[in-house]
Amino acid sequence: MRGVFAYAMKHFNKDKVIGVEVGVNLGLNAFEHLVVYPNLEMHLVDNYTRFRQGSPYMDDTKDWMVYVLAPFKDRITFHFKDSVEAANDLADNSVDFVYIDASHDYNNVKKDITAWTPKVRKGGIIGGHDFYTGKFMMANGVAAAVVRKFPGEEISHTRAGGDWWVKL
Repeated sequence: MRGVFAYAMKHFNKDKVIGVEVGVNLGLNAFEHLVVYPNLEMHLVDNYTRFRQGSPYMDDTKDWMVYVLAPFKDRITFHFKDSVEAANDLADNSVDFVYIDASHDYNNVKKDITAWTPKVRKGGIIGGHDFYTGKFMMANGVAAAVVRKFPGEEISHTRAGGDWWVKL
């Protein structure tokens, strides 16, 4: 169970919670949370082009994800496009939380945070995965982008799994 989802679902004690997952891959994270939280509706964003380089791998991954999540088709909306472009599909202040787990380089994380933060309602949560500090911080740009995008804000994070979140 991802720390951000657990916190968000406890924080939003209401009939319907609307969330976004940016970077869906096989859909297992979304599957787990859709099973546990029947009041959760999700926008799932992934362009399925990374690592392609002529390989059908990402097409297979996308097909598997759609299959795995089929039981929840009434509670999910797919956005098979670039994450920044997909952010334009949603109105500002329209979601309760956004979970970012797409590209982990500094520039792309910064773009995702910039694009998705306005979509989160006041009191909502933006967060993601792979927030590591110390020597692991150099392995990806997540922590650096998060700290620079939210100076002076309280950034919560878990050691296990590297989840991070900021209450807006």
